[in-house]
Parts: sequence; structure tokens; C-alpha cells
Amino acid sequence: MRRSLLALLFALVPLAGCDLNEDDFEPRVVVEAFLVADEFLPTIRLSETAPIDARYTFEAYALTGAEVEVALLDGSGEVEQTFGFYENVGVPGNEGSFPGNYVPTDGHRVLPNRRYRLTARVPDRTDLVPSSELVRAETLVPDTFRVVRFPPDTIRYNILAPSPALDVTPSVGEGQAVYIFSIEALDPDNYELTPTIASLLENADDVDESDFVTTSSPLLNEGNYERNPDGTLRLRVPWFAIAYYGPNRLSASALDDALYDFIRSRDAQFNPTTLSPGEIQRVLSNVENGTGVFGSLATVRTEAFIAE
Repeated sequence: MRRSLLALLFALVPLAGCDLNEDDFEPRVVVEAFLVADEFLPTIRLSETAPIDARYTFEAYALTGAEVEVALLDGSGEVEQTFGFYENVGVPGNEGSFPGNYVPTDGHRVLPNRRYRLTARVPDRTDLVPSSELVRAETLVPDTFRVVRFPPDTIRYNILAPSPALDVTPSVGEGQAVYIFSIEALDPDNYELTPTIASLLENADDVDESDFVTTSSPLLNEGNYERNPDGTLRLRVPWFAIAYYGPNRLSASALDDALYDFIRSRDAQFNPTTLSPGEIQRVLSNVENGTGVFGSLATVRTEAFIAE
């Protein structure tokens, strides 16, 4: 489930696959790494950007031979503990070989409210990063939170009624917490699409049902959630984000600043806007000497049956 959630929310294909000016194109390292509070260190994916006239796939542009580390920092920014990674190449050409995927050597669980630093050296690719430089990025992991009131086990789909809600304890950290919902259909082969998504498919030629097995909400900040008298937050799942009837997994995630900046700036590239192309900002990245995102989140999950 985590793989499908991250692939949906933080897909880097649009960022990695093009550059705004073909004449000025220079290849860059692309980082995909997402720490989840209280879960084990994840696989880190490294690739390189593709020219504007090329189709990007991670497999075609996977970056091999890098030296990757993640460090846990103390309150003063000094390294408290370092965790190594190895490239999961196995035997080249075999099904168990995954170039560009760097796997942790330690079973460390990510600590909430702590800062981590990623460093990567690419010794044989001075066209990407000078030999004296490191690809670097930092993330401050959001605090964990929990669900105190769950939605009903069965929810009748009705866009005229209030949408399903989770009451959660706040994710306490630096600044205002920003949340996002992910909804995963657990049995899409045996249940129909909801009316909103079904009507969308009728009028679109370039999408199919499989695109909606996992969906997400817009970013939810202070203007999008309710504060309950007991100090908890009420996060509502938008009806349009529920694509299938039947059993669904609802996940709410609190995002760090890096993921928040990345998602909001990425969405500006593709959502309808009144800005002219020259006014649309580039996707924001916290990666030094590269691009992409090294971010973190804290997640809670529940399941509900969506009935007609």
C-alpha cells in the first residue's frame, strides 16, 4: 500500500522527464526518497533527468554506482548516527536486480520530530555532479498522530451529504501541519466506479479505470479542516476522491515542508490556472546539486465500505 500511495502522491516522472529549455538542458540527479515516521528507512531511488524530447522512465534513466548515506541529526545539526545503503542490483539482468534502488543496511525506524540528512556521491558521473560535490537534502519528520474518532464502517455515497471524516490528534511540529488523503480501492475488480468518476471516464479518452484504484485529495491546511472543542482536528475525505464502491483504505498523512512545497508546486504545472506559462513556477525541490525530493510524512489509516 505504501508503494502505491507514494507513487500516486509524489510521482517524479513530469519533473524528471523534461526541462523547460531544450537548448540549456543539462542532466541532473533526481532523488525520490520518503521517510515515514515510525516505519523503517525506505528504499531511495536515484535517476537522472531526461532531455525534453525523450520519454522518461525510471528504469531507462536509473543512476547506478552511487554512494548513499542517511544521517540522523541532533538538535544542533550535528550527525548523531549514520545509516548506509547499498544498490539492489543482485545479479545484473535477473528479475531480482533493481538498478538505481538503494536499500538501507540497517533496520532503523524513522523517529518523528527529528531531522535527517541524505547525502549521495556519484563518483563516475562528473557530468551530473562535480567530483568534489555531494547531492544533499534534509527533512524534518512530522510528529505522529492518531485517529480518535473513525468514520462508520459503512458509508453511503452521497455527494449532497457531508463527506466522511476522521477526527485526529494534531501532528505537532514546526509550523502548521498540512495533510493529504489517499484512498485505495481494495477490491476494484468486483465493485463499480462511483458516479463522479464514471462520468469523468465517459468524457475522457486518455484515462482508464486503473488510474483511479488509488486517488488523493488536495492538500489540506488550516483552511480545510475543522478544529473540534477537544482540540482534535476533523479531516474530511472529499467525495470526488472516492473512486470505487466497496472496501476502501483511507490514509491521512501529515507532510513535511519539502513534500508540501513539492506537491503544491507540481500541481501548479498541470492543474488549470489563469497564469501564463512564463509565470508558472518550477517544481520546488529541497535537493542540493540535484532535483526531486527527500521528504517525510506521518500517516494514519482506516478502512470503510462505500455503499451505493
